[in-house]
Amino acid sequence: MSEYDPLAALTADYRSKLPRRRLALLALWQRLPEDSDARGIAPELRLQVHRLAGSAGAYGFDRLSQAARVVDQSLKVWLASTPDQRTPIDHLVDSTRRAFDDLMQAFDDEGTELLPVAVELHGGFDLIQVEDDIEQAHSLGAALMRLGMRVRHAPDDVSFWDVLAEGRPDAILIDYWIGAETGADLARALRATPGYERLPLLCLTSDTSNDVRVDALAAGCDEVFSKVQSAPQLAASICAWAASVVE
Repeated sequence: MSEYDPLAALTADYRSKLPRRRLALLALWQRLPEDSDARGIAPELRLQVHRLAGSAGAYGFDRLSQAARVVDQSLKVWLASTPDQRTPIDHLVDSTRRAFDDLMQAFDDEGTELLPVAVELHGGFDLIQVEDDIEQAHSLGAALMRLGMRVRHAPDDVSFWDVLAEGRPDAILIDYWIGAETGADLARALRATPGYERLPLLCLTSDTSNDVRVDALAAGCDEVFSKVQSAPQLAASICAWAASVVE
């Protein structure tokens, strides 16, 4: 029996997640020309390539790390400029295109080239948003719709079931604190409902404690997003996640 190698196991797990990382980055890149005011997509793309630059190198994917670092630097410089000093967004796209293509090639070199590369949310990724703060629901919902999603809103855990009965969504976005229940409670109830055991569930929270994240994931949520960011950036992050799971 071969001896278990924890580092090799972690590396294999990291490699298995590369296809999803690639598609998430590609989804953001395809929407970058729409982000002329740098309110959402550009900051989110920069955050993701920055994280990739650090994590890929730590797991020995040096080529991927170096390619991500070049894109990161280009976005960093553009975002650091004041709005009146920035070059137009299409100039940023043109000047960064070669570096981004190189990053995609680096993913291909790791074996992700067989995945679909045309990621579009236009035409309707249907999302149910469960949020009791009407102002926040409107702000995030509008940002999501601008990025190509269809959004149905439920203001509490009771009305959610009525909205769900109108039609099965592609995913559900649940605020962690909703009235008398938590998003985790609603996630558990949904996971116990026949036919909804595998429906993508996303949790949204302003609580940065690890306990909330663990509770949401243990209840069956697939991902937890922080509210501590602007609505456009949060929408870009959610849409990147959605694009990465579209089959």
